[in-house]
Amino acid sequence: MTGRNEGIDGIAATNALTRPPGSAELGDAYSDMISAFRTFVDALAGAAPNELTSQRLERDLRSWTTALEGLAVPDAQSQWGRWLDRAGRSQGLVPPIRDEVVTPTSATGTVVFGRFYGGKNAVVHGGAVALLFDELFGRMGFSDETAGRTAYLKTSYRSVAPVDAELSVAGRLEWLEGRKHHFRGEIRHGDVVCADAECLWVELRKGQP
Repeated sequence: MTGRNEGIDGIAATNALTRPPGSAELGDAYSDMISAFRTFVDALAGAAPNELTSQRLERDLRSWTTALEGLAVPDAQSQWGRWLDRAGRSQGLVPPIRDEVVTPTSATGTVVFGRFYGGKNAVVHGGAVALLFDELFGRMGFSDETAGRTAYLKTSYRSVAPVDAELSVAGRLEWLEGRKHHFRGEIRHGDVVCADAECLWVELRKGQP
């Protein structure tokens, strides 16, 4: 069986995604759209629409889905997550890290998980916490010349992380072992540690997908 990624050089493909996929004006328009998307899903998660409103939203969403399906492009031409100079890379999967300062050895910032990321009782879903750590460590490991994959991510939950609250996030490189980057990080609400994580991130060899 032929794999979908056969013949793809992961380093070259990832580095290509660092180049803006269009003009600054297009970046502004796309990023504003992603911001509106984030606001929408938070509002959806916090709403109790009646039958008529649900039916209207379904029609509208299906209409937009059809329009976007007609604009489908190969992955290398997609704009999703490729605007590296915009909040959250202009992708709607992970909440954007604000006031972000990232180097190969450290990262700091703040994050607010909206209601879209809620589990129960107005706290953040554990999977969303792990997702944020994966994004953070990937940002630290990536450079203009390398790309990699998460080989191991262990998240420990110390206290609940509240929804709609400003949380601080920090990561650091613990040690470097050849292509292996060993990271640790934590998310705090004030002085309370909500979660911490350890991660093994491995640089790709040339030719790996």
